[in-house]
Amino acid sequence: MSSEAIDPDNTSSPLVRIDYRARYHDLLRDHLPEKFRPFAPFFANTRRLETMAGMLQRNFGGTGKAVLNAGCGPFASEIFVGALQHQQIEAFDYTPEFAAFFNIFRQEGLLADVRFFHADAMTVSYPNARFNLLVMHDLLYETALDLETMLARYIPFVAPGGLVYFDFMNARLRTLWRLLGKEKQYRRYDPDEVRSLLARHGLTVLEWQAVRSGSKGPSAGFHALLRALGTANAFAVMARIEPEAS
Repeated sequence: MSSEAIDPDNTSSPLVRIDYRARYHDLLRDHLPEKFRPFAPFFANTRRLETMAGMLQRNFGGTGKAVLNAGCGPFASEIFVGALQHQQIEAFDYTPEFAAFFNIFRQEGLLADVRFFHADAMTVSYPNARFNLLVMHDLLYETALDLETMLARYIPFVAPGGLVYFDFMNARLRTLWRLLGKEKQYRRYDPDEVRSLLARHGLTVLEWQAVRSGSKGPSAGFHALLRALGTANAFAVMARIEPEAS
């Protein structure tokens, strides 16, 4: 299902407020610094949130739960992902240009249950917190971050039985992306190695699936072909932290 077809009033949909997307895009366009302005359509493309939103809808029920969103960006997840509504969210991002949007969206009547900090993912600490969900969406492509290091750092902040969502780029498609002229300086991981490190850290995989591309047209068809062949440029993972790992 494309995001255009999702009814914002349909509680069975994994995304909400789709009618707000144009306003969200315009606020980004109007308030981002010039060097970031071309990224407004990317951030406002809610199709890129559908895989995460669906996983959370199936695995993370209820309200009032403690959520840590590491590398939140300009708050698209908090605004559009249904399962993150009415939760108690701690969000941080390293990019200072995103910080202003916290107050901008607050003035729009959004993010009432969110606290935001400008912070570095490798230094921020929550020693007294026990989150029910850790989200690392569109974060692990950063070359400065390492999945195993991030898990070792953040698992102590997650409650026993809590959930971890993350997505990562598939190292097995690096050569193909280079041949297509599309490869950038992103960090990639081998799927088998990801499964092994999850096991080492006491995480049980609940769901593992290809990330739905935010692309349109021929590019979207190409990503669909990859999924039909059992692979993808990026995978999304939902895992549970077993009590002995916390």
